[in-house]
Amino acid sequence: MTQISHILHLPPPVSLDLWRVDEPDVRHRESVYPEIQFQPGDTVQITDAGGCCQTGGSGATWKRWVNPSGPNSGALYHGLIKVPGMPGLVRVQDVGQQLMVVPNNFQGDLSLHLGYEDDGYGDNGYNDHDNGTQNQCSGSVNAFIMLTVFHAGSIVVPRTQSLRENGAGESNAPTVVRELASWTTGE
Repeated sequence: MTQISHILHLPPPVSLDLWRVDEPDVRHRESVYPEIQFQPGDTVQITDAGGCCQTGGSGATWKRWVNPSGPNSGALYHGLIKVPGMPGLVRVQDVGQQLMVVPNNFQGDLSLHLGYEDDGYGDNGYNDHDNGTQNQCSGSVNAFIMLTVFHAGSIVVPRTQSLRENGAGESNAPTVVRELASWTTGE
């Protein structure tokens, strides 16, 4: 059963939300989480994700939700995410902690979408924990994802620090933010 926690909401001028989804749905390619709503101009970052889930079958079949290993893990068994403005689901592993910005002119579904890659969904879930393929889930928790949502206009977009970018020891440029359309096209 998916559990959604709204961990924190700060009012303006620093307006952000922290969300945690425990046991994201792994029984469907795509699931909508209407409890988690974004606004045009929001900046979204995955702050943490991990854990494991049951992929079904026989033997040790639990896999990591973010970066699975073992047979067919190049094409299957990955947790997926889509925020408004993205044309489709992308692997959580590929997004990492990059910043995603909801387009200012976005109109449409403003909900979080999460998904899962598999070739059969009926036997997936979070029951009968085992150590997983190649022991990748030994001692692991069930899958989860944590998001930080910086609401539009509330703060300066977070940036990385790099001693190499200027003599002052800090970067003057914000973290590179990929255009949301490029997530599925690779451009």
